[in-house]
Parts: sequence; structure tokens; C-alpha cells
Amino acid sequence: MTPTYPRFGRISSFSSQRSICLAQIKSSALFTHYKQVPGIYFWVMRYGNEDDLFRIYIGKTNSLSYRVQNYLSEFQPHSPNDFKLRIFQTFISEVAPTAALDLLFSRRSADQLTQSENEAIAFYDRPLLNRRQSASASARGALQDAFAQYYRSAFEGVLQNFR
Repeated sequence: MTPTYPRFGRISSFSSQRSICLAQIKSSALFTHYKQVPGIYFWVMRYGNEDDLFRIYIGKTNSLSYRVQNYLSEFQPHSPNDFKLRIFQTFISEVAPTAALDLLFSRRSADQLTQSENEAIAFYDRPLLNRRQSASASARGALQDAFAQYYRSAFEGVLQNFR
């Protein structure tokens, strides 16, 4: 059976330059109109011609406004995947300053979220950030070292109380 991909309605368009993007999101009606609204969302990048759209990321949420707030938050060690969109946005602003990210959204009931997300990811041939990323060996090593340093610091802080 061919999956029926969800229609995505355009919510807003944001410049790829971080300061403008964050200001536009924070001042948008998104937080009022999409509070506690479940569905799947789709970040696409527009570059050059209006028809040049690149699939960036598809996700699911029980509250679009809350999910976007997660993307706006500072780095959270327990949820590093939220930060990858900001890293992508910064990278794109350096290599393609005229590119813009669009956020598309399709309302879904909570019981349809996982299936709808999986169907959309398959239909759109695994958008860029939905793919498992492979970095260089040195980048993986640096991440492992930083991860170890972070947790060692946390452990040392906790264990100092036991001395």
C-alpha cells in the first residue's frame, strides 16, 4: 500500500541567519496558535529559485510550540539532537547566506504521530537530518572526549559530597 503523505501547510518562513531566525520565531504567532497541537513538522530549506527546496528534517510532536522552543534552547546534553538544527542553520548561513528555512506543519492526532512521521520520512526519502550522520574519525574522537569530560566533571561534583 502506498503511504498517503500528509499535506503540509506553511506556517512561517525564517531567514537562515541565526539572529533573525530566532527573533522571527520568538515573535511569531506560532506559540499562541500551536500550543498543545500535535502533528508532524517538516523543516525545508529554500535556496535560489523559489522552487529549489531541500528536505532538511521531519519530526513529530505533541505540541508544536513546545517543540520549537526546544530548538531555540541552549545546548542540552540530554538532548543533543535538538541542537543539530541550529548547527545546520549556522553552517548554511556561512555557505549560503541567502537560504531560508521554512517550517511546515500537519496536524495529526496523538495516536497517528509515529505512523505519520515514518510515512513522511519514507515518502521524502529520508531528509538530511533524519539520516544517520557519519563524521570523520577525529570528529567522533573529539565528541567522545568531550562526552567523557562532561560526565567526569559531573561525577566529580557529586562524589565530592561523599568525601
